[in-house]
Amino acid sequence: MAIPGIGMLKGLAARALRLVMPHDGRDNSAYWRGRAAEAGSAAVLWRNATYNGLVREREFAQIAPVLAALPPGATVLDIGCGIGEVARWIIAQRADLRLTGVDFPEMVERARREWPHAVPVEWVGASADEFVRPGGFDLVLSSGCYSAIRDRAKCVRALEAGCAAVKPGGVMLLIDPFHTSKYLARVRMGPAEVIDRVQAQGLHCEHSGGILFWPFREFLSNSRWPERWLPGAFALGERLLPRLGERLWSDYKVLRFRKPLP
Repeated sequence: MAIPGIGMLKGLAARALRLVMPHDGRDNSAYWRGRAAEAGSAAVLWRNATYNGLVREREFAQIAPVLAALPPGATVLDIGCGIGEVARWIIAQRADLRLTGVDFPEMVERARREWPHAVPVEWVGASADEFVRPGGFDLVLSSGCYSAIRDRAKCVRALEAGCAAVKPGGVMLLIDPFHTSKYLARVRMGPAEVIDRVQAQGLHCEHSGGILFWPFREFLSNSRWPERWLPGAFALGERLLPRLGERLWSDYKVLRFRKPLP
């Protein structure tokens, strides 16, 4: 029989360990390959499906104006596309776009199998640091991809490959939890370093912000809070962000870059 509160105690113990243990920067490819078998959005986000839906709404609000500005028939790279959740939304908004989704074979096989649209998508089974297509895309989008690569050397290679993939005049949009704090970091790399690295590849940063108030994200994302309470708590956290400062208090950083025309 389950002991009441045991899940919360386990969660608190795990958070305490993150404060005292060294940051784990080992390659975590096998972990993500295994996650492809999990049900629904838990394969790529957290256990609370209602919370995941709210996160996607916030992500889509960041992507929508970038999509609207793309020319007809533009090429889009969804790097780290997972099971295709963001790709499905993109095509629902702009069926004229030519979309490429890249992730581990286990992820893209599921994305291909569950694809609901008549519009074809190019699915590529590859890691982000292995996929290279210079000058191929009007938009390169990372929705939690680059930051999930805990191995710093691989993360840097993936970022550089993503920068190279942007066409002149094109956009790179990163919606990623970049942190230097070992408590929050996936890869231990803060937004300032990411901006420096991307700008060193010839792109210019047009916007730096953030979404997901991290204290609430920590406790809500895997919680069993009643569905009727979650939207209000989530909205409160997002209202606090601009007041307290997105730089320090957002979990996911929103970084938009543009590659200059020759």
